[in-house]
Parts: sequence; C-alpha cells; structure tokens
Amino acid sequence: MKKLLAILLTMALVFGVVAACADNTPAPAPAPAPAPAPAPEPAAPVEQAQPAEPGTHEDAHLRVFHHFGEQVKRDGMQEMCDAFTAKHPGVTFDVEYLDYGDYIPTIRLQINAGNAPDFMHMRPKQQLELVNDGHILEIDPSIVASMEPDLLPVVTVDGKIYGIGLNVGGLGIFYNKTMFNEHGFEVPETLDEFVAIINGFLDAGIVPLTPSWGEGWTPNLLFEPDFFSWQLKQDGTVQERLMNGDVSFTDLPEMSLMLDRIIDVIPGYGPDPFMLDHGGSMRAFAMEEYPMLILGNWGIGEISSINPNGDFGFFASPMRNPGKIFQGGIDDGIMVSSNSKYPEQALDFLKFLVTPEANAIYNNKTMNVPAIQGVTLDNPSPMALDLKKLVEDGILFVPESVPNDIYHSDWMGEMNSNLYDFAVRAIEGNRMSNQEWLEHMDNVFATLRAMS
Repeated sequence: MKKLLAILLTMALVFGVVAACADNTPAPAPAPAPAPAPAPEPAAPVEQAQPAEPGTHEDAHLRVFHHFGEQVKRDGMQEMCDAFTAKHPGVTFDVEYLDYGDYIPTIRLQINAGNAPDFMHMRPKQQLELVNDGHILEIDPSIVASMEPDLLPVVTVDGKIYGIGLNVGGLGIFYNKTMFNEHGFEVPETLDEFVAIINGFLDAGIVPLTPSWGEGWTPNLLFEPDFFSWQLKQDGTVQERLMNGDVSFTDLPEMSLMLDRIIDVIPGYGPDPFMLDHGGSMRAFAMEEYPMLILGNWGIGEISSINPNGDFGFFASPMRNPGKIFQGGIDDGIMVSSNSKYPEQALDFLKFLVTPEANAIYNNKTMNVPAIQGVTLDNPSPMALDLKKLVEDGILFVPESVPNDIYHSDWMGEMNSNLYDFAVRAIEGNRMSNQEWLEHMDNVFATLRAMS
C-alpha cells in the first residue's frame, strides 16, 4: 500500500509539473526587446535547400533532443548522425537524452532562453502549442514524399507538414510463442479468447501479464486501444462533444463495456501489478519470466537485444467491442526547430533521415518497421513482421489522423489519470461501479469547462 501511495503521489507531481510548464508561459519583459526578425508569411511556399555534396557544408554543430528510453533507439539515432557526418564532415551532432517527464518542460525552458535544440524527438500533435506558437519549422511536402501515405496525417497540422517519421508504431501485446504452445493457446482474436488465455495461465499457477505498472504512464497501454482508438474510429467527434458538454459519459453505453474490459484483464497482472518499471518489465518478459507483455513496438529492439534467441510474437490488443483494430501511427517523429542556428544543415539532415539509407540504419538497429517506403532490412524481427502484417491487413487506426481540434491532449490526460484511479481502486478492493465512474467523469469535464 505504501508503494502504491508513493506511485500515485509521484504521478500527481509529474502531472502538476507538466501542466504548470505547459500553461504558464512567461509574460514578456517590460523593457523593449531587440527588434525581432520579420515573421514569415504563412501563405508563402517553403523554400528548401538542395542537399549538399559531402564535405561542402560549412561547419555546424547540431543539437538533437530525444527521450528514447531504449538503448537500441539511442544507438540508432547516433548512428544516423554519424552517417551524416561521414558525408558532411563539417556537421557534427550533440545527441542529448532527457527523461520523458522532464522532456517538454526542458524544451520550453530552452526555447524561452533562446537556446532551442535544432531537432526534437516528438510528433507535431503531441505538442500543438509548439507548432501554433511558431517554434517548429514547416517543411515542404516533397520531403515526406517517401513516407508511407497512411502516416502523413501524423505529421500534418492544418494542411502543413511539421516533421518526419522514422518507424511505424503501435500498441499491442508481445507473447512468448513457446509458452503459448506448451499450454495449447493460440493468438486471440476476441476479448473473450484473450480473457480465457489469462485465466488459463492463472489456473496453471503462471502470472500471464508482465506486471509493468511501476511507472505512471505504463497502465495507459491497457486503456488506450478502447478509449482512444475503437471509440474514436466509431465516432470521430466523440471526444470533442464530451469536452464541449454536447454529450455525457453516461449517455454512451460503450463506455461501461470498456470499463468491464479493464476489470476482466487486471487479474492477469498478478498480485502486484506495480512490481516492475518499464525497463524491468521488458527484461523480465525477454528472459521468459512471463508469457505476455502489454507494450508498444518500441520494445521490439530491446527485447531482441536481451534475448536474441527468444521465440516471441506480437498481436493487436483484443477489445470488448466488435471489430479488430490496431492502434498505431508513427512511433518516433523528428521535428526541426524554427529557431535553429543552422537551418540549411538542419534541413539537409532531415532530408537524409527520410532516405532508405538512413531509415535502414535506424530500423536495422531498433528492429522496427520502417516509416519510409522501399526500405529493405537485413534481418527483420518476427515481432516486427507480425506488426507489419497487422498494418497490411488493413486494421491500422491512426488516432492522430482525426482533425486537429478533436485530438485533444487535455482529453487524454484527464482520461488516463481517471482510468488509472478506477483501476487502482479495483486492485485495492474498493472499486467504483461503472455508473459511479461515468458520473464522476461528467463532473470532471463540467469543472474543466467552467475553468476554461
């Protein structure tokens, strides 16, 4: 119980810090500042420099900010930078890792101090405020012509392009094929089949789901396929209408079914869902201590590096509602700062990242699915091939493909924190009824509307 309280307090502090940094933009100083450079005219076409020949660039030192939690991704980014420097010896890189909890606040502080990094590891709709405030460079659509077409909405805001993607991402479930075969289980197609597998392992004395809730964000991986994909695909306006008060949570019967899914799956984490943090859960699964791990594609490279001989696969998260959906899009996006001191070199590096050469470097290292067309990998992981097949089967749904005013970060923050509270209460034996939670959420959003 003490551990749980500590986790909840940590979450509250993190949410508070992020919210404070996101909402409290410093007021301009009273003294007049030096005259700013003229703002670019929005309607003017974006001029692009032609890629330079090796060795012709003037000296430039570019800073790359990222929050890659997996070592293979950090290595992949560094190798792409090294490959570009080999072609352009005058261009060097400082690749800087930041913990995800500190990532956005630090970027905002750096921007406000006039020391913005040249590149940021994120997708435009993750931080629309940075895009809308003019801190992210708009790029010419020709730069992303080589990307998979289904992924383009992820880097598009109001018809303009603000970044590129390195790989295809998605949330699902990793599974140990050997353990499944030993117990006679097959990949589930429905939630009932998935719950039957969970109960089957429990009956055999095996905790089926890696207890990965040791970090505040990891429980969201259970919630999101239903609440942020299935629901949004059925009704692309539902989030906006709930936030505006045009419809209430208690008006939507599917909400109760999705809460039931959480209750059905939670026992699969065993007696202590909070036992392992993100890194520990990947290691434990890779070492075959558990048959399943709810995670995203970013775990492929790390799991493979820990246990290269493991027989692992990947499947889409089964949901309570009818219809099979794979929640995905771009996993790792890269954007250029509009305040880069070396815009020509920064733009040329971005162009390099969308070449088959650079994309193969990254995805061979991380063992992920390329976001660029025409990329051939040396030894693709079976887990990545499973993920690729889900995309080829036509069940990929990209939440960031919905209109910009519907994909709300406010929505996701409130839903995740309150779903977490619902799940924790159930684990502690103090479960709210579905109706109580839905009425609570109506009150939460009514309060938010009154405050804004």
